[in-house]
Amino acid sequence: MIQSEYNLLVHTKKGGLLFMKKIIITFILFIGLFTMNAFAQTTRIKLTFGSNEIYALITNSKAGNDFLSLLPLNIKAEDYNSTEKIFYLSKKLNTQNEPDGINPKAGDITYYAPWGNIAIFYKNFRYSNNLIYLGKFENASDISKLSNMKGDFDIRIEKAN
Repeated sequence: MIQSEYNLLVHTKKGGLLFMKKIIITFILFIGLFTMNAFAQTTRIKLTFGSNEIYALITNSKAGNDFLSLLPLNIKAEDYNSTEKIFYLSKKLNTQNEPDGINPKAGDITYYAPWGNIAIFYKNFRYSNNLIYLGKFENASDISKLSNMKGDFDIRIEKAN
């Protein structure tokens, strides 16, 4: 567009309204695409243990998708370090191109590559090498349900509807 056409669009009432409509439509389309992309970045799962049913979101990453391919899982979880609940997988997850480590927060679902276990944190923890972020609880209030589980316990993990 040349400068005179731009001036006509912006500096006349009709042109200014047309220009604003184009900006608004472009903005709405951008937000719509961004929102669709954000929802496509996670998969919802359900964790059932004791009388609890909680939901989490798993990232669309190589490790996350590998984990999802193992579902449903019926497995025994245990407490580790009074900070996290862990369980071991039947196979190692693909961690190619994943970050070298993370600083896990309560509610994070992670994979500890050297041991091949899933670690679900119910307390914040320090930066840990080889710890891969997989996802997080949907609701922070669910963290206490996990931390209240004593000893070894059965847990079922499946994709949620």
